[in-house]
Amino acid sequence: MTKTKLTIQYAIQQTIHWFITGLIIPVLILIFQTRSLSLTDIGLIMTIWVGSTALLEVPLGVLADKIGRLTTYLVSLAVMILGSVALLIADSFISVAFAALLLGSARAIYSGTLDAWFYDAFSLAKGKMTFHRALAKVNFMVTIGLALGALAGGYLGRWAPFIPFELQASMDANLVVIIGLCLLLMMFTPCLIKERHSRHHTTSTPIKTNHQDTLPQHIKTSAIKVLRESLSHPVIGRLFKAGIIYGWVLSGLENLWQPYLKQLINDGSSLNVFGIIAALYFVMAGAASLASSPLLALLDQSHRALLVVSRLMASLLLVLLAFSQSIISFSCLYLSFFFFFTIGCNSEKLLVNQHTPSRHRSTILSLHSLVITSGALVASTLLGLIAEYYSISLAWQITALLLALSCGWFYWLPKSSIKPLGELPKQESEHKVA
Repeated sequence: MTKTKLTIQYAIQQTIHWFITGLIIPVLILIFQTRSLSLTDIGLIMTIWVGSTALLEVPLGVLADKIGRLTTYLVSLAVMILGSVALLIADSFISVAFAALLLGSARAIYSGTLDAWFYDAFSLAKGKMTFHRALAKVNFMVTIGLALGALAGGYLGRWAPFIPFELQASMDANLVVIIGLCLLLMMFTPCLIKERHSRHHTTSTPIKTNHQDTLPQHIKTSAIKVLRESLSHPVIGRLFKAGIIYGWVLSGLENLWQPYLKQLINDGSSLNVFGIIAALYFVMAGAASLASSPLLALLDQSHRALLVVSRLMASLLLVLLAFSQSIISFSCLYLSFFFFFTIGCNSEKLLVNQHTPSRHRSTILSLHSLVITSGALVASTLLGLIAEYYSISLAWQITALLLALSCGWFYWLPKSSIKPLGELPKQESEHKVA
């Protein structure tokens, strides 16, 4: 298979996956409120949701490397269906918490599965397309899927009367559609994603384990070993440390932008600006993904330079955003910030994949997701306290400073290709770090 055809097939699958994910975005909090949950209750529910993802991220990444990425992904869809059914029938805090636990677990199971498969399959495919360019195209389609899903999710409630059974609220129609589409995606994905054992697996040095080890023991041993090696690796270790700040910044913006903007809006009729900005956010993320390739070419294919320049620019825009005093200035700065903040994401993913042996790829990608989630969890608490007792502006200024300081880890990335975590077959010539 050619790299172009492989990229198209993967982009189609990811567009559908994230379209389904986007369906819940506009109504999730509303669904919680229809179950008579207070804002405090909702905060606890989200902690359970994100916390379950963080706790299961790495163990399930190890499991994906052991039993196969496609199989693990299909399991994640099955758990997502169970979580959606649980939320559909939930009518109390405990039952909603159980649904959140399942949905967070589904996210953890999915993490590091098809991303790892795509890198391995791409390295074996024919063609001259670089992985960075392919990833830019895929991520653009991901944002399109999210945007379309979020847009459709705002209208599905109108179709609630046509559901053949009684719903607790009209927005529960979104859950019904998500369940149906997940079932279809479970049947459709194996037609696009063909997993096979490759030389990436057979030439790797196997993990030495005691034959009497149980699967949980193997997962624990493998996860600890890979984590220790990752943190000491000159590329992956620095990217992981920067990932903690990435999660911190992302949480600080996602949790506080709506309260900050609400302070700027005096006319209640202007509340539709929230929906417009949310939609434009996905557009900017997609534009950043597409722009990353030509910008990388301008920087002489230096991922290191792209990461340093884009994150420094993002930190400057965040400082300006913290002092914005009008809806127009806020909107322009907020969207511009996310353009520069996300433009280096493809480079980060490429560098992590490039320095990871295939047998540990799902584990490493899950670890990367875990450190980002960890940063987000810490920021949710600390920045919330700073915003409540001081101001959102101060919280963002502190965040901007941390973001600027994190560029040091990118600046000190090695300027040439180095040995990955274990044996890797010779990859494409896209090995330059700086």
